[in-house]
Amino acid sequence: AGKEPAPPRKSGPRLAGGRMEGVLVQVEQACPGELQSFVQCVDRNPRTWQLDCESYKRNLTQCSHTKVPSLAAANKRCVAESDAYAKCLKKHGGEEQGVVVERCREAMQMLHQCTHRTLSRDSNG
Repeated sequence: AGKEPAPPRKSGPRLAGGRMEGVLVQVEQACPGELQSFVQCVDRNPRTWQLDCESYKRNLTQCSHTKVPSLAAANKRCVAESDAYAKCLKKHGGEEQGVVVERCREAMQMLHQCTHRTLSRDSNG
């Protein structure tokens, strides 16, 4: 009996008509070690991940912006939204993840909308 193939990796939710999922897959392929380290840190530190995982987040961000051009373009076009989201995460860094998600939902939605517009623009021409 031959070796069974590994099960397909789970990917993020289908956002922006699959464009965000595509970017997430590109990040996963381009920066697997950085992504895995960040996710493991977040899992180990559910209440303080915003502080405890900062170096892993920085490494993942640097890798993804270098190796995933569409994400780099979105980051350049969405500076204000990204800054607002980062400030919210920093402000609520000591709270549980669910509370942080709720308090930063609006900033995250604004960042997502900007990213979606950027990815739509890039994929349409």
